Amino acid sequence: MLTLPPELQREIFEWTATAYPSVAPKLLRVAQKTRLWLEPVIYRVVVLDSPMITISLFMRTLESKPPSFFAAHVKTLCLTANTVTLQQAQRLLSICSGLENLICWAGANSANLSSYISSKKLRRLSAKMEVLFPEDPTMDDIRHPMFKALTHLDIVNPLEPPSLQHWDGLSALQNLTHLALGDLFYWSPQAVSTTITYILDRCENLQALIVVCGSKPQRERLALEHKDNTKLHLLPSFHHPQDYPVYMGEIRQRGDQGVWMNADREILVK
Repeated sequence: MLTLPPELQREIFEWTATAYPSVAPKLLRVAQKTRLWLEPVIYRVVVLDSPMITISLFMRTLESKPPSFFAAHVKTLCLTANTVTLQQAQRLLSICSGLENLICWAGANSANLSSYISSKKLRRLSAKMEVLFPEDPTMDDIRHPMFKALTHLDIVNPLEPPSLQHWDGLSALQNLTHLALGDLFYWSPQAVSTTITYILDRCENLQALIVVCGSKPQRERLALEHKDNTKLHLLPSFHHPQDYPVYMGEIRQRGDQGVWMNADREILVK
């Protein structure tokens, strides 16, 4: 009987677990060696979304392994559910200190989380600024050293700022190439247009600026005003063109993409 070399066996198992996340837990039971191979793959992306049972199960899992395991292997952490408590979010961020990608859409009950982000490798961030900096959620806060390596930043549902200088801190992010803002449905049309120009003028390294706006007339107007700007992309929703379950399924599988997965595919719409 033909026996595959161990390194090829491992590659097959890891590929299968990555391509089909739902079957990965079953593969753990094949043999002890498959558990050692696949646990780092399974925990590479942690998504805490509805239903609540998924949150409870993962918090229980934290007790089954040393913190060093999660520090080493969790690269993407996605907190999308408002049912993630402040204490749970703080603990997760403290333990997962090797994060490269953080998606934090939790509500105000999970505010003041910036001091718990200990990762020095954070490359992609999608968050509400008031969750990270509840007292003064301006772009000056983004100058913090924890964000110096960011290449992709998604500012979720920002409030219309009192002045354009609100965005000045973004220019300090020398590695930033992709920026997303939205939804800006409730902003005044003039504020959206001047913000786009202001940011692009000051963030010279940007390759793409994604503006999410649910108003079709406003998108059409912005597309006309900025028709010669190849960096600007306008979306009706952050998960366009997928529906939300498909979008989240891709996050679970790919981990590091988020709203920018569509920028990479060049299927953004004006």
